[in-house]
Order: sequence, then structure tokens, then C-alpha cells
Amino acid sequence: MAEISALEAALATEFGPGWRTGDPAGEAAVAAFEAANGIALPPQYRAFVVGSANGAVGPPHYGLVALGEPAGRNSYHIVRPDSVAHAFPLTEFWLWDGTEDLQDPKNIERHRQAHESGTIPLGTDGDGMDYVLVVTGVARGQVWMLNGEFATPVASDFEAWILRDYLPHARWLLEFRPHGGPV
Repeated sequence: MAEISALEAALATEFGPGWRTGDPAGEAAVAAFEAANGIALPPQYRAFVVGSANGAVGPPHYGLVALGEPAGRNSYHIVRPDSVAHAFPLTEFWLWDGTEDLQDPKNIERHRQAHESGTIPLGTDGDGMDYVLVVTGVARGQVWMLNGEFATPVASDFEAWILRDYLPHARWLLEFRPHGGPV
């Protein structure tokens, strides 16, 4: 695991010295969030929010949201205390648009769980392309992109996501993502 200062340096290099949009949350606030939601945050993200920043200019196009905030203004990727502790159901890419019968109650429930269970929002690139951190289940610690058509893991963990070390199958999706400077 990279030192927190390495993540801070990477963000400062890419987004400038004003990359923080929120002061560190501190141990007490993060512990209270974990207790209220019945989870333990993955260690890299937890350390970042406790000691570095609780919100940043990037890497998502519209910024890294503060702990517990929605992924974006119009996002339905929000923290739901009644479902965050439930295991995130996916372990691999899932394309449902045009490939699944979304009238099938089993698929409807799987879709709902993929968007509501076991994740906390990180931010959005817009147009429903939201990033979440998986906090429960087999994929715990991974960063996923969830949108209206598919769900896919994009980074093995929070640190890799910050450093833009994307999973090979996700590179095609993220190669045109904005880089550098405040957005």
C-alpha cells in the first residue's frame, strides 16, 4: 500500500495544490459512519478520509465526494443505511442492457442489489457513470463503475483507482476520461 502522502502527491500533481475539497474527516467521524452503517471501510480509503481529505477535485470528472454523499447531483448511488452492510452481489462485469430480461423478477432484484447493496459512492463522470467503493462481499475493496447499462470493476482498490492503475478490461472505458487540472 502506498503511503497516504504518495496519494496526496499524485492528486496534487494531477489537479494542483487545491485538490482537496474537504478537510480530513478524522477518526471519530469515520468510526461513527462505520458504526451507523454496520461496516468497516477498506483500509486505504479509510486512511485517506481520516487523514488526507474528505472530498477532492478528482479523479472522477465531477470530483471525489465526501464520505456518505451521493455520487452526483442526480445519482441514485447513495448511502442507504439499511443496505450498505448487505453484500455487494457482483464479482465480474455484468451487461444487462439488451442481454437480460429486466422484467424477470430475479434480474430486477439483482439489478437493485447491484446499485444499492454493499457500496459507498466515490463520484461520477456524469451521464450516470458513477464510481463506487465496494465495502462488503467478495469484491470488497474494489472500485466499480455502475450505470444504467452495465456494472464493471475498474480498479483493484482505492489506491489503484487514485493512481489510475485501472484493470485491463476497464481501460477502454476510461481512456478518454478527463485528466489534469481542476474541473
